[in-house]
Amino acid sequence: MPLKPSLSLAEAQEWFYCDFKTGTLFWKKSGKSITKDAIAGTVKQHGYRIVNFKRKSYPAHRLMWLLYSGVDPYPYFIDHVNGVKDDNRIENLRLATCAENTRNQKLHPLNTSGCKGVSYIKRTGKWDARIKKDYVQYCLGVYHTKEEAYAAYCEAARRLHGDFAREA
Repeated sequence: MPLKPSLSLAEAQEWFYCDFKTGTLFWKKSGKSITKDAIAGTVKQHGYRIVNFKRKSYPAHRLMWLLYSGVDPYPYFIDHVNGVKDDNRIENLRLATCAENTRNQKLHPLNTSGCKGVSYIKRTGKWDARIKKDYVQYCLGVYHTKEEAYAAYCEAARRLHGDFAREA
């Protein structure tokens, strides 16, 4: 879902209220197919809770951020610190650039080594470790074991990605 400006703060405050500790967004009013005090939105196949309102779709985490901070997060992403897409507790949400949000992604489903940044080199029987930052790929070395290569990736991730480093 592409980023776009959210509702106005006034409209969000008129229609929604939040429990920031549990990360739950509720309807403040009743309307067509809307029940007052019901949880707003549904968790979609991609894992995010989406709220349909006035013929538009809004990710619940972006509405939570708007209601908590009073500022529309656009053009920033809202990153889920723990990687759980429907965990919208305010302490689990943070503003992020596109690059920061990408760094915090979980292991890609097509990964065959089971470790981020690590691949097996059939020709040599060794393990390669690599990491990217700001469109630059860094070769971290070739190692005899997957564990050594993964340790090199993890160290580089902490150094290059800081708080947005996700090792697994």
